[in-house]
Amino acid sequence: MSVDSRLSTTYSPVSSDTLELLPLKPDGHDASSSWWRRRGNVIKFIAGFAVLVAVVVAIAVPVYIFVIMKPGDVPSPSPTPIVRRLPVIVNTWPWPQVAATGWKILAESNGTSLDAVERACNFCEDNPSVCGFSVGYGGNPNADGETTLDAMIMHGPTHDVGAVGCLKRIKHAVTVARGVLEYTYHTLLVGEDATNFATTTLKLPEEDLSTNATIQQWEAWVAAGRQPNHWKIQPSSYSTSSSSSSSSSLPDFSHDTVGVVALDQYGDLSAAVSTNGMRWKIPGRVGDSPIPGAGAYVDNDIGAAAATGNGDVMMRFLPSLRTVLNMGAGMTPSQACKEALSPIVRFYPNASIALIALDRHGNYGGACAGVQESFTFAVQHPDLEEP
Repeated sequence: MSVDSRLSTTYSPVSSDTLELLPLKPDGHDASSSWWRRRGNVIKFIAGFAVLVAVVVAIAVPVYIFVIMKPGDVPSPSPTPIVRRLPVIVNTWPWPQVAATGWKILAESNGTSLDAVERACNFCEDNPSVCGFSVGYGGNPNADGETTLDAMIMHGPTHDVGAVGCLKRIKHAVTVARGVLEYTYHTLLVGEDATNFATTTLKLPEEDLSTNATIQQWEAWVAAGRQPNHWKIQPSSYSTSSSSSSSSSLPDFSHDTVGVVALDQYGDLSAAVSTNGMRWKIPGRVGDSPIPGAGAYVDNDIGAAAATGNGDVMMRFLPSLRTVLNMGAGMTPSQACKEALSPIVRFYPNASIALIALDRHGNYGGACAGVQESFTFAVQHPDLEEP
């Protein structure tokens, strides 16, 4: 085989199946060593770059988490879960009769959380004077002088929800909500159609939800020029002699919702809420209570939460859903509630808002913001003689 003195080709000692051609340098020396050195340099460069990327990630990720992210975005480590003896029931506000009513159901041999939260809310719907006239009949009339109701109930094991908004002339709003859950594939019915569902499907009687007291309150409000109210731009029929009050500045008693969360002997969670909403609300207004994730929320694998306060504000943030997700991320119930309130306070620092939460282990807690007095909630479990 002739060899060109300038550039020759030789055969490397490889297997009989494969031949690899390696060029020689013009001086006739084997170029394989130079080729291997270049490939080695490439490998070293890639390895060095990978190390550099790993170092940058190791530094940047903690900086992002602990410096760039806002406080509250990273859940605090939760302590070892307390496996409390079941069942457990928690309700908003210092109304121990509510928890006691639900507890009677839970203490039965076959008592369920769904039955317990419904019956607990029924107590307030039957006894509005005990619950500050903010639930059920005889409280918080709207701008037309009529009392209307909002309610919701959510079942953890099935994730089913039933709710009613602006319900008229039906006393037990949460029972109608449960009817929506059990009789239909819907989630929310409103207004006169919700009333029609209650009377025709559930056979519930129509009742006047107004009382002499609420009629007198409404007449006095009209005489005072319909002030305060919930209008940004006042209707011509309203007095302009005094400035309108925004919903966030109304008295706390105008929007106290009863919210109940329960964990039964089977380890199943449920939640329910009931309210007659804000006083002097514009007719047709529906608050946060019947909105899943706002008024209440349940994840049977994590926990349950319920809200009370300024519903027009809270439904914009879904605080009950956020609270449950926070517990799922490792926060305690109280930590979860507090963090869920933080974005609301940022935009509406004067709003009165509060949350309660119960996790799947039986731990419970709550948090509030803007409430003029301390926020109190009632609890009942086997280690307590009474709520």
